[in-house]
Amino acid sequence: MPIAVSVIVPVYNPGAYLQPLLDSLDRQSLEWDRFEAIFVDDGSTDDTAGVLDTWAAARPHAVVIHQENHGWPGQPRNVALSVARGEYVQFVDQDDWLGDTALADLHAFAVANTSDVVVGKMIGISRDVPVAVFRATVPRVEIGREPIQDTQTPHKMFRRGFLDEIGLRFPEGKRRLEDHVFVTTAFLRARVISIYADADCYFHIARPDGGNAGFRTYDPVTYYRAVDEVLDIVDGHLPPGRAHDVYAGRWLRVELIGRLHSGMVRRLPRRDREEFYREISRIVRARYSIGSLQHAPSRVRIGAAVVRHATAREFFRYDRAAARTTVHAWREGDAVRLRLLVDGRERDAGARLSDLLRSAVPRIAEAVLADLGDDPALLPAAARSGEVGARLTVPLPIGVRTVTVAAHRGRGRGLAARVGARVGTRVGVDRALTRIRELAARVIRR
Repeated sequence: MPIAVSVIVPVYNPGAYLQPLLDSLDRQSLEWDRFEAIFVDDGSTDDTAGVLDTWAAARPHAVVIHQENHGWPGQPRNVALSVARGEYVQFVDQDDWLGDTALADLHAFAVANTSDVVVGKMIGISRDVPVAVFRATVPRVEIGREPIQDTQTPHKMFRRGFLDEIGLRFPEGKRRLEDHVFVTTAFLRARVISIYADADCYFHIARPDGGNAGFRTYDPVTYYRAVDEVLDIVDGHLPPGRAHDVYAGRWLRVELIGRLHSGMVRRLPRRDREEFYREISRIVRARYSIGSLQHAPSRVRIGAAVVRHATAREFFRYDRAAARTTVHAWREGDAVRLRLLVDGRERDAGARLSDLLRSAVPRIAEAVLADLGDDPALLPAAARSGEVGARLTVPLPIGVRTVTVAAHRGRGRGLAARVGARVGTRVGVDRALTRIRELAARVIRR
């Protein structure tokens, strides 16, 4: 019987993190004679070679290839592709694992839809994975409608004949974003992309020891040359218009403006921080027009407009001002009340973005506002909720936060709670909300 799926796994010193993947392969509902598992051991120096050889010896569907270390997963994946026999290939990382029915479900769905690529639902274990992509099963994806661009890892099922037809392989050597190059090329050249969200297919974990291959420090010049390479692929396959702007907006949101707003960059020494800014601002100014920002989230759109005019010092001055802007929320009866604070001091409820810009970056404030074409209020109208523990989204233009208003016993105030949501520091918000939930649970138990 022909092989339906080849599972391809590049391996280097996984230690104990390999076993959950091996166990998940043993649990697959797809018959053993319908799939093969190809492991390419990239010169491991631990006991991986022996573990794999022992495991494979008892499983005729397992293939283990040992080679000298190449230091990056692209080359081992290409080696496995050269010997794969499956109609489809499924890429898996050594420290992740598959749902028990993943191979059977994804292959059946791919065949039913003549898919070139099938994106199976991902579950993050101590790490973020795209959520909006997997809200529904989609037999035929339309670029620019479904947010397929949000999933750039290679952990998908690809029709092997399609990869051969277009000559697509992973860039080799120590290349940043080699998975983005591969996936975006596949997405933009595929005849049919499908999303399968009916079952949990791929479990993507963050190792407690921080040993995941993607968790490496990087040089901004080299990294952003790789971003340029990916955006060249987008420009080469999508004409100007909404689909192009939505797809390219993924890198604007994550690698560009999102990175400038991140704690990782904020905490860098000034010289290193400014090097990041030079590379990011170069790409934003060269590749993202004001018109192309209309589909971006407000925080990203405003940040990009600031970048177009600001020096590094001005941008980080604006970023600090935004991070010091705080929303307090509390419950009064069936209403949720909100107020705006900057550096702990209450600001007028009618404060607008222009007030923040003129205070933080007066030289460029008018140019930024002209680019944006609007001047949103920093604090929306008070929201209402009839449930204790309700969740509401506060649509702040400089950052969207979900605020949970839980219940605790205030002194003479009945059931009420106040939440301080720092716009620029999500971790702080999450800790505050966790503490409030704990307090609410104690009250309910009493």
